[in-house]
Amino acid sequence: MGPDGALAFAALCPPDPMLPPSPHFARSGRAEWRIGGLLSSAYTCPSPLIDATWCIFPYLEPHPRPWLALLCARAQLSLYSLDSEEHRVPLPHGYTTVFPTPLGLLLLGVS
Repeated sequence: MGPDGALAFAALCPPDPMLPPSPHFARSGRAEWRIGGLLSSAYTCPSPLIDATWCIFPYLEPHPRPWLALLCARAQLSLYSLDSEEHRVPLPHGYTTVFPTPLGLLLLGVS
């Protein structure tokens, strides 16, 4: 974790967001992506995680870029770019999963 409590990146590049997401593990404040049992990349954030994925928002900018989307236990979606841009979106409670889609993200929860 960075000195200001920001997300700490343990890898320089995300998994290719155009490919199906590789299996990952999100627990406490850490998300890990593994390829063939080997750690590919790991990310740590200040709050407990529910789920994490890489995504692209193709209509937000002329040259879409990958974003790391972290679904946090404190009812918040945190988005991080590789350029250190950060966005936090408050959510209603009850979301359990976040999926990448061709247009951005899909959030699923309990009904």
